Amino acid sequence: GFRVGMKLEAVDKKNPTFICVATVTDMVDNRFLVHFDNWDESYDYWYDAASPHIHPVGWCKEHKRTLITPPGLY
Repeated sequence: GFRVGMKLEAVDKKNPTFICVATVTDMVDNRFLVHFDNWDESYDYWYDAASPHIHPVGWCKEHKRTLITPPGLY
């Protein structure tokens, strides 16, 4: 399951071609708040646990997709 502090690879809903490094920052029932690392909080989104827009760390590499990483952090 998901937990606060967990790292993910998440699709930016405003720009679906971006899959970014993200962190779970809050949880309510089956929904959780995702913060895109090193982005402003205005870009945070709530996702359902069954969302097709969230992936485990390593998903992009395994599927040969580009992962957007925050400059200077990774």
